[in-house]
Amino acid sequence: MDNLNEQISRYQIVAIDDYNDSPSRVYIPTLDGQLTELSTLILIDLDTKEVFEPQMLGSYLKFGSPVRSIDLKRDNIQEINERIEKLPVLTRINIQRHLEGKADVEDGGYLEFYNLNDYLFGTVNKRFHEIGSIGSFDFFCIVIWKANRAKSKIAGTLLKKFDDLENASRSITSVLHNMNMSDYERFAYLLEVGFRLPMLSAILTVLFPDRFLIYDYRICSNPEMEEFTKLEYQISDKHKYWELYQEYIIAVIHNTPSWMSLRHKDQYLWGKSFGLQLKRDIECNFIVEKS
Repeated sequence: MDNLNEQISRYQIVAIDDYNDSPSRVYIPTLDGQLTELSTLILIDLDTKEVFEPQMLGSYLKFGSPVRSIDLKRDNIQEINERIEKLPVLTRINIQRHLEGKADVEDGGYLEFYNLNDYLFGTVNKRFHEIGSIGSFDFFCIVIWKANRAKSKIAGTLLKKFDDLENASRSITSVLHNMNMSDYERFAYLLEVGFRLPMLSAILTVLFPDRFLIYDYRICSNPEMEEFTKLEYQISDKHKYWELYQEYIIAVIHNTPSWMSLRHKDQYLWGKSFGLQLKRDIECNFIVEKS
């Protein structure tokens, strides 16, 4: 425990939210450096005693979070540290896990794949932005994560256009990496390659999680999102299809807590749908009424 407290005391709080003139949420960078819009942060909610996965500060700023940089003349960092040290042990261990990163173990790297969500939004996203593309292994991790049943069909579609799956994955993602390309152009390009919106949006969300959202039927099963179930069926007008997808993103933003990052918003609605559906199934003993 002494080692844990020592680890916690080392981090640099770079941003803060106040509630009633008292620290409410703090932001800790996962990497050393100055706070910028692209900084990757750990969000610690001191009141709910929750620790959230590292997110891009730009997502918080874009969607209305009141996050602000630390003011050493005003903010009592020692007080904030003391509040963090009073958090439950498991919460502090969670903070420590983020700060220390993954332990080095002789496992061949296979443990990473148990939680594909973490692997994709951590390792694969970083690799894409550092190298400029990803290979077939990482690309099909995205495909399997979104819809395992579709991997063979997608492989067949790609092999009609490219020599092999490695070439297909590198070529597609190198095009997407072009920083002169607009988000609409990325969207239209993947449509032309042959991807439907659910898979297309998953690819773009993994690669650009602060600008895209996954289109998912479970999200659309929430009553406030039902009008977007029609988006699963592609329309010929790409510009119109893009506009409808943007309306979907706006609806997700409006129907989720304002403080959440863009990535957490679709997770929230997915979880809401799952939770409510399970409650309904249990209430009716999992018996489906025949119409």
